[in-house]
Amino acid sequence: IKLTADYVRADRMTKVVVAEGDVVLEQGPSRLTGLRLELDLTDKSGVLTDGKAELAGIFVRGATLAKTGARTFVIRDGAVTACEGEDPSWEFQVKDGAVTLDDYAKLKTVVFRLGGVPLLYTPYLLWPALRDRASGFLIPGVGYSSRRGAWLGLSYYQVLGRSADATVTTD
Repeated sequence: IKLTADYVRADRMTKVVVAEGDVVLEQGPSRLTGLRLELDLTDKSGVLTDGKAELAGIFVRGATLAKTGARTFVIRDGAVTACEGEDPSWEFQVKDGAVTLDDYAKLKTVVFRLGGVPLLYTPYLLWPALRDRASGFLIPGVGYSSRRGAWLGLSYYQVLGRSADATVTTD
């Protein structure tokens, strides 16, 4: 674990660290940044306020991000995406959610935003947070052309084996 911040206070008796101002916590493949972090060193759990996290290819931001276990995170009033950068091409805006690395993200009160524009709403979404290939529906495609007009595309990806897969698409 590597922690940097403007101000860090550690209590050796309770093994709790409080960091404030430009907080950066690096732990293995995970990188968390935010304004304030309260971290329990015993079980390596904690709460990050107004934070962002890069969790092995998944980018999460929220008013509150809580690390509740070795591979589990809870999000409040935030967003989840696979796009890097400050302004992602698409994201799932969520009210509440839980992400388990190498498993799934369980998101509640979800709005799918493409280029900042809200397109779809769902009260619940199960999204793969896997490093390996996984079968499932892909992100919907939306577009407009002078020849076709407006269109919405949906694709399903199926893993058939170690070196084989298939994608079925409809517009």
